[in-house]
Amino acid sequence: MIKNNKKNNINLICLLLFSTYSIIVILIFKDILFNKETLISWLGYLFTVITFIITITINNELFNENTKSVFNSLPLSITIISYLILQIIVSLIIIPFVNSNFEVIISIEVIILALFLIITILLLKSREYIENIDEKNENQISFIKSLKKEIAILNIKFADNKQGSDEIIDNNDFHSIKSELEELKDLVRYSNPMSNDKTRQIEENILKNLSELKIELKNHQYQQAINLIKLIKKDIIERDIIL
Repeated sequence: MIKNNKKNNINLICLLLFSTYSIIVILIFKDILFNKETLISWLGYLFTVITFIITITINNELFNENTKSVFNSLPLSITIISYLILQIIVSLIIIPFVNSNFEVIISIEVIILALFLIITILLLKSREYIENIDEKNENQISFIKSLKKEIAILNIKFADNKQGSDEIIDNNDFHSIKSELEELKDLVRYSNPMSNDKTRQIEENILKNLSELKIELKNHQYQQAINLIKLIKKDIIERDIIL
């Protein structure tokens, strides 16, 4: 929804700029434009039409469904609007000069277009680079994010199960496991969030022990559950040492 709104807003700005420009050109320069001997003046208007098409096309591509970050697309959005404004100004300057040299006008317009395309390519590459880094970082911290969520849910479920269970849970067992789970939650919270190839094996062990822990808690095997929590804590500490 945010991407679509952003895209529509920029398209509307471009459309308003182009419409205003077209009205100004037709009203002010109609005697020049609609004279057979001064068709060269249409070059400024033609390049502005091309600019408008380019800006709308790029903007639609910037904010499509595959766009990962609206923020990373903002510099290019600002650039295409600035380019459209610059082209409008240049066109309004060029059109009145009916006797201008054709080669000079073409050169000016081509230089502006070329500069815009170069800047656009650089910004697109920069956006792609930043998004690749963001994606890589997101993948590297996915393990800890997932582990935090799993342990938080496990903590809540254990407390709820004690209240709703038909089996009487010894208070000492309950407080021991609750304390161990809280320590585990804090340990994960302050653990290094990054992962790499060196931590892959130990992270697999943590997930395996976590799955077994859920089963032991469900079966009310509290001593085994405590042992598994201690194993998980030991693995997390070793993981931090590796990092």
